[in-house]
Amino acid sequence: SDVYKRQGINRVCILPITNNLMQSSRREIKAKSVSGLPATPAALTKVTTNLFKIGLSTSNYIHVYSVSFENAVAIEFTALRRKYIDSKREEVKKIFKKYVFIGPTLFSTHDTGSSVVKLDTNDPQVRVVFKKASMLSIDDINSKDDAKAQTATLFLNFIVRTLSRSSGLTPFNAIGRFLIMGDAQKIENNHLKIVSGYKATIKPCEIGILLGIDFTPCIISERTVYQELKKLEGRPDYRKKAREMFTRKSVSTLYGKRRAYFIDDIVFDKNPDTHKFSVNGEKMKEGTEADGEKVSVSEYMLKRYGIKIKNKIQPLLLHRVYEKGLPENSVYLVPELCTLTGIPDDVLKNGFVMRKITNDTKPRPNQRMGKVATLLDVFSGKKELKKEETKSRALSPKDFLKGWNLQINPVPIEVSVRIAPGVKVTIGNKQTLDGYRKDYIKQKIFNPLHIDRWMIVYHENNSEKVRDFVEFIRKKGAVFGIEVKAPIFEVTRTYSCDEFKDAINKHLKKGEKFQIVVCILSEKSQSDYAEMKSWTMTRSNSVITQMIKEKTLKDTRGHNFSYPNILLQMNAKMGAELWRVNQTPGIPQQTLIIGIDTASGEVGKYVGVAATLGPNFSSYYTKVLKVNESEEIRGSVGVLVHGALDSFSRSHKVYPKLIVVYRDGIGVGQKVEVFEPEYKGILKTLEEKSPKTKLIYAIISKKHNIRFFERHNEKMLENPRPGTIISTDIVDRKKHEFLIMSHFVRVGSTSPTKIQIIHGFDAMPQTNFENLTNSMCYGYDNWQGPIRVPAPCKYASVCARMMAKCVKEDSRDELCYSKYYI
Repeated sequence: SDVYKRQGINRVCILPITNNLMQSSRREIKAKSVSGLPATPAALTKVTTNLFKIGLSTSNYIHVYSVSFENAVAIEFTALRRKYIDSKREEVKKIFKKYVFIGPTLFSTHDTGSSVVKLDTNDPQVRVVFKKASMLSIDDINSKDDAKAQTATLFLNFIVRTLSRSSGLTPFNAIGRFLIMGDAQKIENNHLKIVSGYKATIKPCEIGILLGIDFTPCIISERTVYQELKKLEGRPDYRKKAREMFTRKSVSTLYGKRRAYFIDDIVFDKNPDTHKFSVNGEKMKEGTEADGEKVSVSEYMLKRYGIKIKNKIQPLLLHRVYEKGLPENSVYLVPELCTLTGIPDDVLKNGFVMRKITNDTKPRPNQRMGKVATLLDVFSGKKELKKEETKSRALSPKDFLKGWNLQINPVPIEVSVRIAPGVKVTIGNKQTLDGYRKDYIKQKIFNPLHIDRWMIVYHENNSEKVRDFVEFIRKKGAVFGIEVKAPIFEVTRTYSCDEFKDAINKHLKKGEKFQIVVCILSEKSQSDYAEMKSWTMTRSNSVITQMIKEKTLKDTRGHNFSYPNILLQMNAKMGAELWRVNQTPGIPQQTLIIGIDTASGEVGKYVGVAATLGPNFSSYYTKVLKVNESEEIRGSVGVLVHGALDSFSRSHKVYPKLIVVYRDGIGVGQKVEVFEPEYKGILKTLEEKSPKTKLIYAIISKKHNIRFFERHNEKMLENPRPGTIISTDIVDRKKHEFLIMSHFVRVGSTSPTKIQIIHGFDAMPQTNFENLTNSMCYGYDNWQGPIRVPAPCKYASVCARMMAKCVKEDSRDELCYSKYYI
């Protein structure tokens, strides 16, 4: 109990030790950390998840058949494979009774009694062969056999998608995501609606295959893209404004599966009648099939979906598709059949509307689990959606599940969690605080830097506000231990970036050097920030800058919060250490921690690396490289890590004993194998420079739908406390991974971060690595308290995004030791 009190834990729930926990503990006892220190103990408790058991009724089986084709050349398209089977649908139904065809596999509730079934098709050159591969039972679904688990996951994901459609839900964009189109709340005067939605997917876990359900509402415009374009017609800069409005925005189609696309461009020299493309093996509305036929967009929409395009001279929206090993492909969309998704820029600035959107889209834990329970009631037949919310359906959800001998347990899974030791931070005067506190802003910072050579550039209309700002931060600087001297004031007559550049340049030409230059920008222009950042960072003598919107100066009510944050941000950019996160036990002194992330620009991608240099993980080396292809990303990572390793050795006069790499930027459905060349490249560098250095390579995933909550009583759920970690039961049994809730939120429900170790899981006990990950979430200078990902990942992400949006080239070497980008 004394150990728990020292960690700040007041109540401990004593639970029976399960086999999983006992095995985990044994592994930690046997494992030795690099420094030889044991793993740190922490409290155990239980949480409620949004995961549910799904399985076959007892004594029932699903029969699995592989499907191949005799006497035929390779059939590339799924639609063509389905064509041959559908041509003999009645015969297939007689043989297999109830069945589904998923890719090259057929699943059936009926055993044909034969290991091989052959079936002729209408094409004399093609014969379909069904070969029995296996059977799925309730034991197989929960089996630790990888092949059986993979087959069961494929089958159950299809069943869940079909179940959702039979319940009246509309598929939307991502696999497993559905909307209830009839359940929408309009946002008055903004032509927006909030549509209730869910994401339901199957997850293979340690305790078996589980069904994960999360409430995922979507914001959709009530106006089509064509209606928005019509509002811009007649303007001399029509095409330019249209591209600014829709490029890099997300739109959703109003037909089919309502897929979402990012718009790369608007093509004004094509329209639905003039643009033609080839169609292969697709069913058309009237029952015919298109094989290699070239059709216009208008003809395709009419034949495939029965939609007649009203305006034939509208431009087309372009979405580029990049696939490895294939030439670039393009998808053309019709503006009148697309609508914008997400929150428009003008709505983001409206505080009143944003509060309403936040309340409706970010429910608290009790409300969120209530929404999940409603969907489960629909699946079980206890509740039906309103008639206007559903489409006609041949089979009820309850009958559908019964037909496949499946059942869903509506009781959410409860799992044991570990609470990581409380994180301490040290500020000025060697004062130590709990890391989750938000009052650093009232204290002296750890290692302040005086601001005595700085300049502020502003429009003459803001003169009085600027004087007030300078006076405020000079007084506040004394609280932080920062001495702020009077700046050089440069007044401009216009908001033109050229005039701002001239004001700065006349001092730089004289050889004057500044610690930082502050620019007060117009709130009306969106491009001034990018232009000024690009100019100051790409010139031969780079300048560290702080950009402030004039709106910030005018908002007098927020000065007590915004001005101190600006001062801290300025000091951090100059190299000050705002606070220091106390070191995690069990971590070697010579440890290099690296964060990697990517950002997309108008052309190509940008790879950012942020690496710690000091033993306290507070000083950083940051570098960004521009790449054009995914293969170049892997090579760039090796170059960037090589630079970080050299910087560490120059700082410490020795190479690190341990390197920890956190790789962010994981796409939905992206395979771990993609990152294998990255860490192998790092290992090759280590073999040349420091063979004894150990490497831990972990990938970070934020795009998943697992949530968990603390249950205070039978009716009350709350967000888990910071430092909550799950490493058993609901994690993937084949992977070394854990879920961590490092941060806390005041609105809505928190979402954990998934960390998967794909190399070096034996370099230290996993408990120590979990504690290190948790403590690294407290080291981000732009936020007092924990964030969702380790600080190196956040720094790499922010730097890469700035280069992609503003500078559009590699970062300068002379800035790599500055946090100029925060």
